[in-house]
Amino acid sequence: MEQPDKHSTLVFFTGTFPFGKSETVIENEFPYLLKAFRNIIIVSNNQTDPVTRPVPEHVKLKRYRYHTTKMEKLSNSAYLLRKEVRDEVDYIHNVLHKRLGKNVLFNLHGSYSNALHAKKFILQLMKQENIKPENLYLYSYWMYDVAIGMAMVKKELPQVKAVCRTHRWDLYYDTNPQHYLPFRNYIVNNLDKCFVISEHGTQYLKQMLPEANHQKLKTLRLGTINQLLPKFELESHVFTVVSCSTLSPQKRVDMIIRALARLDFKVHWIHFGDGALRKETRELAHRLLGDKTNIQFEFKGMVPNTEIHHYYENNVVDVFLNVSDSEGVPISIMEALSFAIPVVATNAGGTGEIIKHHKNGVLLPVETSDEEVAKALKMFASASSVEKTKWRKTAYESWNTDFNADKNYRQFIHDLKFL
Repeated sequence: MEQPDKHSTLVFFTGTFPFGKSETVIENEFPYLLKAFRNIIIVSNNQTDPVTRPVPEHVKLKRYRYHTTKMEKLSNSAYLLRKEVRDEVDYIHNVLHKRLGKNVLFNLHGSYSNALHAKKFILQLMKQENIKPENLYLYSYWMYDVAIGMAMVKKELPQVKAVCRTHRWDLYYDTNPQHYLPFRNYIVNNLDKCFVISEHGTQYLKQMLPEANHQKLKTLRLGTINQLLPKFELESHVFTVVSCSTLSPQKRVDMIIRALARLDFKVHWIHFGDGALRKETRELAHRLLGDKTNIQFEFKGMVPNTEIHHYYENNVVDVFLNVSDSEGVPISIMEALSFAIPVVATNAGGTGEIIKHHKNGVLLPVETSDEEVAKALKMFASASSVEKTKWRKTAYESWNTDFNADKNYRQFIHDLKFL
């Protein structure tokens, strides 16, 4: 990689990073940004948590409240007569074929107000830090209201370089209660590039946006770091299954529990992650699995990624399991593959771009059942030593080819610097 650019400044908008525990995936990318830019300002919406990830002293950290207050929204109402808002209303009617109901209008108004707030912040930051437009790179890790504000700045100051990534909740319209995400067409139309983490997501956006904007989209996958030599010829004393996700409705951990309840051989299940359904999920596990002498289970809760990697390194895991009904491209699956762990997963979002059926794992339909999940687990449990070694080799090779962070983030930096 080239020497860091000393003349340009990267302003990197995150949700929480480097504060708190979320956005652990950025930990893989951040070292590559450090190598590419000498001047970096991280702007985070996290207002309270301490810094939990190492950041060099020369990197500036700013906490910025992304959402506007009711009074600020009210004062911004006059701006709703602007052309970009009228264009968005036309897009809602003519492309999305949606009625401009109260909830959709409320969503639009809130996002536009937040975007104006972001634009003002960026312009003030440029003045405070004495950043010339031609030396500024704006990068939003998510395609949300901050990215709308970035697009406003880019429209006024074309010399600025501005890009965003998009993942799942910020990409798929049906993740929003109104099945609507404001100003996506405006974002893509005005930013230099929108990097989509899956080909599934890229094709989805192409269906939602005018063809003229398709050239602004690029599929560029995320990646994970694993410099350990993989172990292929492993034997476990007890068939071990790991899952890693939030305990939320779309992750369907309850289906994992019901599938495990169908098994009649010894299984050790470990789940990493926590969430709103913590109580219900644990109660279900104790009710369906607690009396089964062949099933042992552990809820590890929310832990640092390093702890999960340590577990993979020092224990034999037979299968990684993910049964979500909605995904971007799961980092948890990439990490498992990098430790030569085959995967059973549902074909949600871009998961089918990671898991190749009966090669590095088993790909089930999103509309699967706990019976089908149990059947897939039985197949792995009954596999011969030779078959298990083959699964592990293919799992690792698929990660190294498509989801090795060193390859993918080098490509991202190249694309960013040559906009």
